[in-house]
Amino acid sequence: MFAIDGYKTIDVCFEPDRAIVTTILEPIQEMLCHRCEHPLDSALSRYHLRIKDLPIMTYENFISFFRRKGFCPICKKVRAEKVHFLSDETPHLTKQYTWWLGKITEVTNVAQAGGLTGVDKSTLWRIDHSKLGT
Repeated sequence: MFAIDGYKTIDVCFEPDRAIVTTILEPIQEMLCHRCEHPLDSALSRYHLRIKDLPIMTYENFISFFRRKGFCPICKKVRAEKVHFLSDETPHLTKQYTWWLGKITEVTNVAQAGGLTGVDKSTLWRIDHSKLGT
């Protein structure tokens, strides 16, 4: 249920009092540059990300993991690795969650969708704007 390609699920934490589910992942895939998708040299550092995923019934669902950084020989810079499930519009949501939010904004306006989902109106506007292709 909580499997993501290229990552190993370490733990799933349920917090019934706060209605939150958190999946903790560890990367097992090769690091690729998020700009040019060339393999990065060995990991130099990492930083923690906690991104929002599709809700599970009445529970908010988060994915928690460390995003690694390495030197890209093509870009000649230290770059973060490519994470295939991160949204293009915002790095705080998954692609499937932004797809779902985009479907909601098709049938209602951004303000009402924000009230329904609890997502910021400017984030929903960016998702809706990118779906329109303008």
